[in-house]
Amino acid sequence: MVKKNLFPLVSLNFFTKNRDNLKKIVLVGGAFDIVHIGHVNHLKKAKSMGDTLVVHITSDKRVREKKGPGRPIFSVRQRALLVSSIRFVDYVFIYNGRHYDPQVIKKIRPDIIFFNREAYSGEIGEEVKKIEGFNGRVVVSREKKMNSTTKIVETIKNGNGETPHLETNHDKENFKN
Repeated sequence: MVKKNLFPLVSLNFFTKNRDNLKKIVLVGGAFDIVHIGHVNHLKKAKSMGDTLVVHITSDKRVREKKGPGRPIFSVRQRALLVSSIRFVDYVFIYNGRHYDPQVIKKIRPDIIFFNREAYSGEIGEEVKKIEGFNGRVVVSREKKMNSTTKIVETIKNGNGETPHLETNHDKENFKN
């Protein structure tokens, strides 16, 4: 088991120097704009597949391009610090591209790249397989999407009183007496 790093926000160069000490790496990426239980469950599942969980936080610019004006809600640094505080996240890095970009994969050399169902497509899988030197696996979560930051933002803006909520098996497991 990897000991929790006291300063988990690192640069990509960190992995070039330290890769051999990190054992089995699982790489996950996302905006993590308003962190919710769906994010936590996704990260927990990713961690269960390896020794070291590395999380890519999408830059403000890229989130804005993808989600539109008014996003992200929180700055990239705030999002990175929040995600890094989750106990099973070992390292966090900020990057303007995608977590499966060739230059990221070449530096981190993950054993597993973990995607949620909504973010994954066959095209992404084929793209990753073509990355020179990538010998890992692409794993896609089977979990149904529980929540989304976009839905949470819409609920807050509309003030319609609806709470985006869906109980999952993870909820039941985490709160057993």
